[in-house]
Amino acid sequence: VVSSSKNRVRLARQMPSDLLVEVRSWDLLHRLGFHHLNDRGGAILTSANGVRDQIDSIAHDDDVCVVVECKSSVGGRGNVDVAKEVDRLRRIVDGVRASLNEGRSSEQRMKCVGVLLLDNIPFTESDRNRAQNERIVIFDGSVLEYYERLVSAIGHAARFQFLGELFSGQDVPGLRLKLPAVSYKMGPHTVYSFAISPAALLKIAFVAHRGHGS
Repeated sequence: VVSSSKNRVRLARQMPSDLLVEVRSWDLLHRLGFHHLNDRGGAILTSANGVRDQIDSIAHDDDVCVVVECKSSVGGRGNVDVAKEVDRLRRIVDGVRASLNEGRSSEQRMKCVGVLLLDNIPFTESDRNRAQNERIVIFDGSVLEYYERLVSAIGHAARFQFLGELFSGQDVPGLRLKLPAVSYKMGPHTVYSFAISPAALLKIAFVAHRGHGS
C-alpha cells in the first residue's frame, strides 16, 4: 500500500530483483554522464555467424565503453556459474570492441571493459582472479550502492572515479596528453608546472577514496 483515503487505496508492486538491478545499473551509467547508452530493454549484439547476445547495459563516450551484465538473487541463493558468465561477457566485450573500433585508427581506438554485477550472488577470490585475467571486473551490490551514493554527492565527476577503477593500469589512447610545462627544483624534488583545462584533468586524475565502504 502506497497511500490510502476513504474511498481509494493506491498499490505498488515491487520490481523483481533481477530487473531492478538491471535498471539500477543503467540508471548509474546515465547519471555518470555517458554520452551514449542502450535504450529500454538492453541491447543485442549480433555476430557475423548470426549468434545474438543480449546485453543488459552498455554505455560509451569518445574514449571508453562499459558493458554490464547483471545477475541477482533473493537472499544469496542464486545458482550462477560465474566462470561461464565471465567467458560469455569477455566474448561480448570483444564483439562490442570490434564493432565500435571499425574504421578507427590506432590512435582513436576505444577501450572496452566488461562489468559482471553480482547482486546477492556468491563468488570466490578464484572467480575474481579469473575475471581479472580476462579483463572483466566483478562488482557486488555494495559497489553498486557506493557509486550510486558517490554520483548523488558529486554528479558527473564520479564517472572518472568509476573509470579509474575499471581501467586501472591500462593505457587509453584517447587520454594521452602532451602539454608544455616548466620544471624547477623544490628541495630534493623536481616539480612541473603546467596549465590544463578542468575537463582534461578530470579524465586523467581522481581522488583516491579509502574504499567502497567509506
